[in-house]
Amino acid sequence: MLAVTGKFERINGDVHGSIAMIDTAGNLLPGYFQGTGCSGFFGDPLNTWHQTIIGIKPSHDGGYFIYGAYHGYDDGTTNDPSQALMSKLYGLNVGISEHTASPIQPLEIAPNPGNGGAVQLTVGTAPKHATLTIHDASGRVVWQEVWPAGAYTHTLRAGLLAPGTYVVRVQEEEQRTRYSGKLIVLP
Repeated sequence: MLAVTGKFERINGDVHGSIAMIDTAGNLLPGYFQGTGCSGFFGDPLNTWHQTIIGIKPSHDGGYFIYGAYHGYDDGTTNDPSQALMSKLYGLNVGISEHTASPIQPLEIAPNPGNGGAVQLTVGTAPKHATLTIHDASGRVVWQEVWPAGAYTHTLRAGLLAPGTYVVRVQEEEQRTRYSGKLIVLP
């Protein structure tokens, strides 16, 4: 989703007053900014019409502010004909939620770089239910197996991987990466 601001009154014939929400293909998304948006005003010595949102900025509380040259604002949630120059957007949920993730710890890999022989992997805390996943340089999964329950170390078999650079991850049941490292296999 993209919030679009600027100097416009309508999108596809619908009044949006300088603000709208579109998808990445440029299609207008229903349910956002259902009011008339920003109202304009005549100003300056040349009696020029002003109805523009110049930009949108995040606020410290996770919301957003819009700012520009307008007088009056209605986004379907807030309708205030006296708002001008800057308004707080209420009820704008862009689908991104904050979550706290466990930090990813470094996965010890030895020898690294290796010559295709056995490789020893070591974690700091033994996972109970985890999967070892190896991705090639393009991100494709090339190997996956269960990490031994309660083990701090695991040995990859000799000759398992072709020469190249790989990302090795140890993921818990929830598909949350707990350990990660880069493995280089020499020819």
